[in-house]
Amino acid sequence: MHILKAVGDWVKTARKRQGLSQETLCEKTGLSSNYISLIERGQKQVTLTTLETIAEALEIDLASIFTDYEFKEKNPELEKEVAAFLELIRTMNTEDVRIIRKTIRHFHDK
Repeated sequence: MHILKAVGDWVKTARKRQGLSQETLCEKTGLSSNYISLIERGQKQVTLTTLETIAEALEIDLASIFTDYEFKEKNPELEKEVAAFLELIRTMNTEDVRIIRKTIRHFHDK
């Protein structure tokens, strides 16, 4: 996947996960709707500073662009649940996370 398209998909997906319109994102970032639209379509190069502004407006970690690089919006509801689960997991201690992972693996392997 071309990097500009991947970045655009990440911005669009993150915006939709938050239930925001392009116009609302524009208001929160101070960026024009045309600029956001070009980014989301993969037709505009964007600086890390601009990506940081967008991530802050969406209240997400900029690093997720690198972990979500190949994200495909096949099941938005599942993605919301996974994101909520990850937020919860990050507040837990390591041993509890290991137990949960083993439990999930048990059900997955059935």
